[in-house]
Amino acid sequence: MRILFSPLMIAMSLLACVCLFRGHDAFIIRYNVKTSGMQKSTYKPSLSLHSSWQEDLDNLLSPETSYESRKVLSKGMLKRLNEVTADFAAALKDRDVEKIAPLSTAYGKVLRKMNLFGNQLTSDIIPNVFSKGVPKIVEECPKLVNKLLEAKPTEVVESGQRMLQSVREIVQDPSLLQSTVDEIKKELKNTIKSTPEGVQTLHYSVLERSDSIEIRHYPTYAVCISPINAVGGLFSSVDSPIEALVLSGGYRALSAYFNGANKNGERNSKLSHTTPVITDDTTMSFVLPDNLLAGSAPLTISEEVELKNIPAHTVATVEFSGFATEAEIRKQRAVLEEFLMNKGILFDAASYRVFQYNPLHTLPWVRRNEIVVDISYAGKA
Repeated sequence: MRILFSPLMIAMSLLACVCLFRGHDAFIIRYNVKTSGMQKSTYKPSLSLHSSWQEDLDNLLSPETSYESRKVLSKGMLKRLNEVTADFAAALKDRDVEKIAPLSTAYGKVLRKMNLFGNQLTSDIIPNVFSKGVPKIVEECPKLVNKLLEAKPTEVVESGQRMLQSVREIVQDPSLLQSTVDEIKKELKNTIKSTPEGVQTLHYSVLERSDSIEIRHYPTYAVCISPINAVGGLFSSVDSPIEALVLSGGYRALSAYFNGANKNGERNSKLSHTTPVITDDTTMSFVLPDNLLAGSAPLTISEEVELKNIPAHTVATVEFSGFATEAEIRKQRAVLEEFLMNKGILFDAASYRVFQYNPLHTLPWVRRNEIVVDISYAGKA
């Protein structure tokens, strides 16, 4: 009952929004389905008279749909309320959410991910917050306070002055103001996108796919890599969703490198943001932009950051939403291992790592996480 009625209630709420707000932008809630490699969305809604109301609702909820197209779609939905009502009644009778939220639609996928996240929240995240998260916060807070107190007054003043100067530049330069507005719009969209918009994503080709599992081939790429300073490493002690990122000095060092703490000839260079962030038991890596390898990237100025080329290789991955907690990592790793053993595919158990694609403000149920392991694959690479 819970699996059916939770998505049903959400779907009915979405439909109510359509009826109440018609073509307004306030209810746009579309979730982007991941693509392999760097691809910009060229989404165009289908306004076919033969499309189902589920397809029309999917198009209507897309932030990529134009205002005019959305008005047409919302009027069409209102004319099909009898059909929608009949499908809802059938779904309730048969306890079949597929009739109103098919997996072929983006919102259908999201409703199921929301249900999975609800399970993770009650069985994994909330218990860990009380049993381990709160004690960790109590332990770490004094350290964070001490770091803030160690900052010199002049550093605080200089930081404030830089912020004020940035605000003045934005206000005085129309093109800079527009780019800032565009950046804010992009980040708002990224709260509901599985693969972030406007960010370079690591290229790969899919060799085989089965539900949430893929066999992929990655060409050579480069990373900047740093040790994880969270106690115990990723797979042994990370119990809160963002603990590895918040507590890891490695994350701060890598972010600093991307933001200009590097040496490129006589100057510093800021690098374009990329995904995914890659973590294993001892290290964290940021993927370098696709035009750079270790030999051509800006030099590091921190002993904590190392540049490294990753040779072409083949991997197996399993994708999951929510947060990459220790319990969820174990669960997804078991799913991936069972698939590989059933297929007779050899894998390197020492090569497990986690790919995470989203900023922290992305909604949990649309977050894109992957467990990745190197394999020996006899298929065509």
